[in-house]
Amino acid sequence: GFSTVCVRVTNARHPDWPGTNYPTYITRYWTATSTDNDFTCEASFKYVDGDVVLGGTPQQTEAALYHKVWSGMTWTTKNPTNVDTNTLSSVVNSFSDHTAFSGSPLAVTLASFTAQVAPEGVTLAWETVSELDNAGFNVYRAESEAGPWVRLNEALIPAAAPGSSEGRAYTWTDATVQPSGAYWYALEDVAVDGTTTRHAPVAVTLPEPNAIGLGSFIATPGGAFAGASGLFGLAALVLTALVGVIRRQR
Repeated sequence: GFSTVCVRVTNARHPDWPGTNYPTYITRYWTATSTDNDFTCEASFKYVDGDVVLGGTPQQTEAALYHKVWSGMTWTTKNPTNVDTNTLSSVVNSFSDHTAFSGSPLAVTLASFTAQVAPEGVTLAWETVSELDNAGFNVYRAESEAGPWVRLNEALIPAAAPGSSEGRAYTWTDATVQPSGAYWYALEDVAVDGTTTRHAPVAVTLPEPNAIGLGSFIATPGGAFAGASGLFGLAALVLTALVGVIRRQR
């Protein structure tokens, strides 16, 4: 037999979108109802390019979108969207809400990432909002934003809150950096399945070393002197010699 299907289109992001761990989504969803609760069919829904919001760092592409079905309590992931025809198409056996957003959650949602000059080198600091399926981090350095990039940590920097919906704060010091010049740093998170995500890099400039002053000289048996005290001592010695010469002349 036949069933009657009613579909209502709402031009907005779905109110139960699961959040920034799924950063790419469309601002359109469809609510479908039927007079028949026992059925199976191929459901297709079309969106336009203007509905697509790309997110993530680095930014995801439209290919990250998957057809998602909302039961009223949970999301079910269906097929990837067809980005050539802007279509969601999947076999469904129940009618509820349909939309599209990122197929998999980001392992890490990053709140901040900074690089600061420190006495021992450059201190990197980052803070996460959540760490779903995160195993840890890698740190990379380059002398320009274009690279080449070199991994600095030998072992993975372990996640402090793996699988947590809560974030953590981290610091890591690069003690191998040269004492002057500009450097770029990039943070990479590694998911438990090995998937990696490189986040936007940050730059830092180390100042040129100060010129050597008198205070850095070291006294030697050959007559070199150390710092201001050595200079004053030499001046006093010369003055004493001059006084002695004047007295002899008298």
